[in-house]
Amino acid sequence: MKTTAKKSWYPEVRKFFRMILAKYELGAHELAIFRGSCDNLNRFMQAKKLMDEEGIVVTAPTGQKKKHPAAEIERQAWLAFISGMRALAISEAYDEFAPPARRQGRPPGIPRR
Repeated sequence: MKTTAKKSWYPEVRKFFRMILAKYELGAHELAIFRGSCDNLNRFMQAKKLMDEEGIVVTAPTGQKKKHPAAEIERQAWLAFISGMRALAISEAYDEFAPPARRQGRPPGIPRR
């Protein structure tokens, strides 16, 4: 199995591919999972770029507003990428590409006086 990054991948994906291969020693089956995960990461970035350019909402021929078709591609590609990274127990994926964490729950209350 080839251990070089695909030229069709985004530069960020190629950099991530090389970084992980330098840090981990992957067997043939693990390398296959990792390459597939990088393909999904690249697909995620393509869909994200398309939605950044065109917006997340599109107008159907009927005039109705709908979510961009690339939104589902982005979602599926991200889930497949993360699934592969979990299978390989590689946590750098979260640090490198995960969207910024949102605060969950309600804000703290005002202290009583």
